[in-house]
Amino acid sequence: MKPAIAVIELDVRDPEAFTKEFFPLAAKVFADAGATFLVRPSQPTAIDEVAPKRVALVQFESVEMAVATFASQAYRDARRVGDQYAGFRIFVLESSAS
Repeated sequence: MKPAIAVIELDVRDPEAFTKEFFPLAAKVFADAGATFLVRPSQPTAIDEVAPKRVALVQFESVEMAVATFASQAYRDARRVGDQYAGFRIFVLESSAS
């Protein structure tokens, strides 16, 4: 089974509330799933076109574990908070690392 990387694009409208109210909830959900942040939400540098406002990368044990985590009640509860402060675009890729 290969690890998976969740790419989370964020358009944060209220950085203070996002950091204080949502991020700890999401970080706990990911930690409980055994996932780790490769990149915490940060501003990317554009090479081509326009970069998203912020991006986070989270590594999971597998694509299935990532999908299950984002579908979990714990994440959905956290996301209800996060949706107040940011727009999200999330996708998961299988890593080429073993």
